[in-house]
Amino acid sequence: MRINNKTSQINTFAISVAGVIKEKNIPLHTTDKISPPLKTWLWTDKVIEIQSPIPVVTKRGEQQCSILTYNQIAGNILSECGMRLFPADIVSLDDEIINPDHVLEYKDEPQRLVISPSTELIITEGNTSYSFVTNENNLGNALKQKGIEILPSDQIQPNLRSHLQGGNLEVNISRSKEIQIVYKDQIHKVRTTAKTVGEVLAEAGLTLEGLDFSNPPENNPLPSDGKIQIHRVDEEIILEQEAKPFPIQYQPASDIEIDKQIVIQPGAYGLSVKRIRITYLDGEIVDRVLDAEWTAKEPETRIIGYGTKINIQTVNTPDGPIRYWRMIEAYASSYSPCRSGIPNKCYPNTSSGKPVQKGVIAVTLSWYRYMKGMSVYIPGYGFATIEDVGAGLPDRNWVDLGYSDDDWVGWGQNVTIYFLAPPPPPQSIMWILD
Repeated sequence: MRINNKTSQINTFAISVAGVIKEKNIPLHTTDKISPPLKTWLWTDKVIEIQSPIPVVTKRGEQQCSILTYNQIAGNILSECGMRLFPADIVSLDDEIINPDHVLEYKDEPQRLVISPSTELIITEGNTSYSFVTNENNLGNALKQKGIEILPSDQIQPNLRSHLQGGNLEVNISRSKEIQIVYKDQIHKVRTTAKTVGEVLAEAGLTLEGLDFSNPPENNPLPSDGKIQIHRVDEEIILEQEAKPFPIQYQPASDIEIDKQIVIQPGAYGLSVKRIRITYLDGEIVDRVLDAEWTAKEPETRIIGYGTKINIQTVNTPDGPIRYWRMIEAYASSYSPCRSGIPNKCYPNTSSGKPVQKGVIAVTLSWYRYMKGMSVYIPGYGFATIEDVGAGLPDRNWVDLGYSDDDWVGWGQNVTIYFLAPPPPPQSIMWILD
C-alpha cells in the first residue's frame, strides 16, 4: 500500500482492491485517487496507491489562487494556478524559502505557497541612470537594501510605499539641495528640491510680501553657492502736526500813551499737517518722503494796539526843568572820532555831517530814519541831538554818546532818554520801537 507517498506492506485475504480498503478500514474521500481501480481483482502481488489532493493557497502580488492539487512539485503547482516564475523570483512555502522543485508533503491544512516577484528598478538621478533587481515587496525596502539613502526632503516617484509586483519599474529621484536663507544676522537652513528661489522661500515659510525682495530675485533659479538673502521692506504712514505761527498786526490806539501797547485780539496758532511715508529696509529707515501737506486750521491774527497819545510832561533835572513828550530807557555807550570801534581809524564827522563832539549822539539806523535831528536830554550827559548812526546792541534799546577825543568819558550803563517838546508831526514819529 502507498498512501500519499508513504509505503507499507500488508497481507490480506481480500481478492479485490475494494476488499482490501474495506478489510483494512482505510478511509477514502471522493477526491482521492486510487490505482488500480476499486473493482480490480488481486490475482498476484499488487501495489495499491491512494493519493489525496493537497490544499494549497498560492499568491503572487495581488494574484491569489486556492487549489486542491495532486501535484506535489511547488513550481508545477504555481504553474497550475497560472502563476509564471521568473529567474530571480523567490518562492516560499509557509514563509520558508524553497526551490521551485521542492516536493510538498501531504497536510490536511492548506499550505501557503508565495512568489516574491523580482522587480528590475531603473533609477534616474538627474543625468545619471542605473538599475538593479530586487525581490523586496516595496520600493522603500528595495532602496534601503541596496544602500540607497532617501532623505525626507528628497523627491521620489513613485513614492517609497509603492508595492513592487515584478517586471520593470522606472524610479525618478530628485535629490534635495541645502540652501541657506539669510535675513539680517539669522541663517535658516533648508533642504529642497525646488527649482526657483521663490519656491524655496515658500517651502520655508519665508514668502516675500509687498515690497520685500530677495537676492537673487524670487523668479531666478537656485544660486550655485546655495545662499539666498531676503530683505524685508515695510512702509509706515505718519502724520506730523506743526503749529503755524500767527501774524501780528499793529494798529494805532489813540487812547493809549505812546510806547505802551494793548492786545486787542490775542491771535491763535494755526495747524499744518504733513503726511510722511517712511520706508524701512530690514528694520532700518532708508527713505522718508512727504506725500502731502495741508492746513488743518488757519492761524488767527494777533492785533496789538500801539499808543499814539502824547502827553507833554515836565521833570526837574540837574540842568533845570525840562518838558518832554517821550521817555525811553536805553543802554548807553560812548564814542569819539578815534574811538569808533575800528582800530587805527578816526571818523571826525557824524552821519548828518556834524563834527563828533559832546552834544551829538548816535542811534541805530532804524531809529535814525525817524529821529534824525531830534533834541533829547540824558541825565548825566546833558542835552544832545540825534546826528549819527551806530551798530547797536541786540535785543535792547541803545544809544551812543558822542565826545571829542580830548573830553571822552566812557559809558556802559542804562539811561533815560527824554525827547524834548514839542513833538514832531505824527508821520515823523516812530511809534513802535525795534
